[in-house]
Amino acid sequence: MGLGKFVETSLDAQALLRLAVLPLLAVGIPIWGRWAGGRVVSYGSVTLGVVLLIVVEVLNILAPAAALEGAASGRAATAHLLLHLAAYFFILTGCVFWCRDLYLAHKAARDRIRTEQRQTKEVRLKEAKLRAILNCATEHCIIVCDSEGLVTSYTPGSAHILGWGPHEVIGKMNVRQFHPPHEHAIVERVMRTVREQGLFEEEIHMVRKDGGVFWALLTVTELTGADGSGEGCLAIAKDITRLKEAESRLRREQTRLECAKADLERANEELKRLAATDYLTGLANRRHANILLDREITRSRRNQTPLGVVIMDIDHFKLVNDRYGHETGDAVLKHVGKLLRGRLRAADIVARYGGEEFLLVFPDTNLDDAAQVADVVRRRLNDHPAHCGDLEISLRASLGVTVLRPGQNLFRKDLVHMADEAMYAAKRLGGNRAVTWQEVNSGDAEPSLAHLAETRRIQQCVGSMTEKKQNVCLEHLYQFVQTLEMRHDCFAHHSEHVADYAAAVADRMGLRPDQREVIRHAAMLHDLGKYAIPDDVLRKQGPLSQSEWALVRQHPAVGAKILEGLRFLRRETGVVRHHHERPDGRGYPDGLTGEAIPIEARVLAVANALDALTSPRPHRGAYSLQEALAYLRRGAGDQFDAQVVEAVLAAADQADNWPLAKTDSEAVGAGADGSASFERPARRPPPRR
Repeated sequence: MGLGKFVETSLDAQALLRLAVLPLLAVGIPIWGRWAGGRVVSYGSVTLGVVLLIVVEVLNILAPAAALEGAASGRAATAHLLLHLAAYFFILTGCVFWCRDLYLAHKAARDRIRTEQRQTKEVRLKEAKLRAILNCATEHCIIVCDSEGLVTSYTPGSAHILGWGPHEVIGKMNVRQFHPPHEHAIVERVMRTVREQGLFEEEIHMVRKDGGVFWALLTVTELTGADGSGEGCLAIAKDITRLKEAESRLRREQTRLECAKADLERANEELKRLAATDYLTGLANRRHANILLDREITRSRRNQTPLGVVIMDIDHFKLVNDRYGHETGDAVLKHVGKLLRGRLRAADIVARYGGEEFLLVFPDTNLDDAAQVADVVRRRLNDHPAHCGDLEISLRASLGVTVLRPGQNLFRKDLVHMADEAMYAAKRLGGNRAVTWQEVNSGDAEPSLAHLAETRRIQQCVGSMTEKKQNVCLEHLYQFVQTLEMRHDCFAHHSEHVADYAAAVADRMGLRPDQREVIRHAAMLHDLGKYAIPDDVLRKQGPLSQSEWALVRQHPAVGAKILEGLRFLRRETGVVRHHHERPDGRGYPDGLTGEAIPIEARVLAVANALDALTSPRPHRGAYSLQEALAYLRRGAGDQFDAQVVEAVLAAADQADNWPLAKTDSEAVGAGADGSASFERPARRPPPRR
C-alpha cells in the first residue's frame, strides 16, 4: 500500500511537471519559430500538437482512467490514445515542415549572401574602372565638393592641370581658391545656378598653383542624397586656352578675310563698272550699250511703245587728232560725253559706240521726237565748243535717226544698221545734220538715189508720157524699161520674165482679173528705180559697201516716186514700192509684215526672186530651176509669202519652158561673152480696163 501510494504520487508529480513544461513549449515554439524563419503552418502544427498533449495531461489529472469502470474506462483510454496520436502527428508533421522551412531559409540566406558578395564585387570593379577612368582623364579637372565648397574628391587630372596634389586639396581647400581673387563671386553664381537649374556650363577663368590664369570650360552638376537633398557638387573643368587662342586667331583671320572680301567686292564692282563703262568718257561702252539696247527692244515690244535709236559721229575728228594730238582728241571726247549726259533724260541711254561714234537710245519716243532731240543735241554741240588750254575747238556732228515702231520685227543689229546708214547719209550731205532712216529709204535725203541726175532724167521721161493716152503711155513705158535693161546684159528681158512668172502665179492662185492686170503692169515697171543706181554699183562683182547697199535699198521707193505722176497707175505704184517687203517685217522700204503687204506685191516679190536666181549676175552664176525653187521653199513664211511660194511650185511643175532666162538664151543664141545677141521687140501692153 505504501509502494502504490508512492507510485501514484510520483506519477502525479511527472504529470504536473509535464503540465508545467508543455505550456512553456506552446508559448516558446511560435516565438522561436518566428525568429528562426519557419512558416506559420510549420511551427503552428507543432504548437497544436503540444496543446493537445497539454489537454491529455489535464484530462489525466482531472479524470484518471483508473477511476472509471467498465465501458467508460475503455472509451476514456481510447480517447487518450487518439489524442496522443493526434498530438504526436501534429508535432511530427510540424517538425518535418519546419525542417524544410529552415532548409529553404538557409538556402535563401546563402543565395542572398552570394548575391551581395557578387554585387559588392561588381561595385568594387566599377569603382576601380571609375578610378582608372578618372586617373586617365588627365585633360579634365574633376572635383567633388560639399555644399560649402570644401573639396572632398580630387582626381590626378586635376593635379596635372591645377598643380596642387590631392593631399594639399582634399579636405583643406575650397573651390573658391581655384578662381582669380576678383572672380570669387562667380562661385556663388555657379552654386545658385546649380541649385535652381541643376546644371551650370560656361567658359570662365581658373587659376593654377603657380598663379597662372587660364580659360576653362566648367560644367557643374548637383549631387543629391537618398532623400533628394543636395549634398554637394561635381565639377568638371577642361583647359580650353589653346581653343580660345585658336578662336582669337580665327576671329582675326575672319576679320582679315572680311576686309579682303570687302576689298574684292569693291574691286569686282569697279571691274563691272569698267567692263560696262568707257574709260575715257564715263559713258556706257559698246558691249554694255548692246545689252541695254536689247533690253529696251524687248520692253518696247512688250509695251507696244516706240523706241528711238540715234548714231552720232563727230565730223572731221581725225583732223583734230592729226592737228592737235591724241590728248586733245581725248579731251574733246570727254567734253562731248559730258554734254550728252547733261542734256538727256535719266531713262535715255548714252554710250560711246566707237572711236568718235556715240549711240543714243530714247525709250517711248517716236520718229519726230527722236529727230527733234537729235537736232537739239547737234545744236548743243555747236554752241559749246571744247576748250583745251588756249585752244577752242568747234564741234560738228552727223546723226542718223531711226525708230522701232510697235509691231515691227526688227532687232538690235537692224536698228543700228539703219541708224548707221542714216548717219552716213548725213555725212554725205556735208555733215552737221540729223537724217532719219525713213528719209534715206524714201529718197528724200541727199545725196540719195532719188536726187541723182539719172533719176531726174528717168522721171522727166516718164513725166513727158502723162499727156498721152494710157495704152500709148504704157507702151512707151515698156519700151523705155527695155531700153534701160539693155544697158546691163544680166538684166536683159528681166521685167518681161518677171511679168510672165507673176502672171502664171496669179492665174494659179485664182486672183481676180483686175489684180492680174495690176501685177503684170507692176512687174514691167518694178525696176524703174534700180536703173538710177550708178553702173559701177550694179556691175560690182564683190560685196556692196554700206553706202552702196543703202542706194540699192532705195530703188523701190524711188521707182514709186517716179510713177507718182501717172494717176492711172496708182495701184501699180503701191505694188512697185512694196515688192521688196518681207512677211517677217525685215524688208524695205517700210518694214511691212504679213497681210499688210499687198497680195500683188507678194506675188511680184516671188516672181522677181525666181528670175533673179535663174539669171546670171556679176557676182555669181545662174541657179538651176530646182535650186531656185528650193531657195524659195526655204524662205517661205519669212522672206516670201508661203501661199505664193506654193503657187509658184505648182506652176513650175506644169511649165515646160521654165526658167525663162534659159529659154531666151537658147532661142536667140548667145554672143561670145554669153550675153543676148539681139534685142527683142517691145511687148505691147494689154488694154487697161
